[in-house]
Amino acid sequence: MAAADMAGREARADYRAIPAGIFTDPEVGAVGRTDGEGLVSVRYELRAVPRLSTYEKPQRDGFVRLFADAEERVLVGAVAVGPQAAEWLGQHTLAVRAARPLEVLLDTIQPYPTFSEGVFFALRELGDALA
Repeated sequence: MAAADMAGREARADYRAIPAGIFTDPEVGAVGRTDGEGLVSVRYELRAVPRLSTYEKPQRDGFVRLFADAEERVLVGAVAVGPQAAEWLGQHTLAVRAARPLEVLLDTIQPYPTFSEGVFFALRELGDALA
């Protein structure tokens, strides 16, 4: 932004999708908007994701919480708590930044067994909540 301004070019910052990671145990990751009018949210517990049972560290509970704009049907925010949460938050960051429809996100295949399967399950519940 500063370089564009110094060069006399038009630049506009977009702060919708700035990810944050807190490297505790378990990790916490967040991106986007998590409050405000018109949002629908769901929370999916990681204990239902097969990857948790194969993880080498002691099992801890975790979750994925997603926030969507009910009218636009796009993801606007996410919070992830669990093993390597900041790592699998990347797809939330892209989804928020790109503002892709929920149906496109649901059509994305998640590898098995991974923590990002929880993302798919949470998206499926979010779709049900928006229906």
